[in-house]
Amino acid sequence: MRAVSLHLHKWRSFANSHSCFIPARYFQTLQLLCITFFVCGLLNAQAITYYKSETYSDKQEIDPLTGKPVPGMLRGSAVCTRTQIVCLDPECSQIDSANLCHMTTLQAWLDLTMTIMLLILMMVVTTVQNQISTQLDESIQTAQDYSVSL
Repeated sequence: MRAVSLHLHKWRSFANSHSCFIPARYFQTLQLLCITFFVCGLLNAQAITYYKSETYSDKQEIDPLTGKPVPGMLRGSAVCTRTQIVCLDPECSQIDSANLCHMTTLQAWLDLTMTIMLLILMMVVTTVQNQISTQLDESIQTAQDYSVSL
């Protein structure tokens, strides 16, 4: 019974000494994610406007392959509704449709920027969380720290 109360005492002292540390890190990570996704959304707003425009894909109103309107969730995405029938061989016995919508250099740079931002975010969060995990592990002494392995 004494071992259980000693264990509970150790846990309570750890929880009290680190109680503000753990939630603070959680909320800092959450803030970092919110800021990053907000910036990505701002960068993506220009792309959505371009993809919904007449320049890219005839405002994405009707899909020429199906004859149906483009579903609402796909409007503003890179769905192309401008196609052309092309011959795949000299006799034109095989035909297919070619995509006439092209991404501009600006969209490519914005997409690359967002991808790099997300990769940097993942590396920073991973590094910080590994450091915190190491600090927490080193701040708690267990019997394993004093054991001898053969």
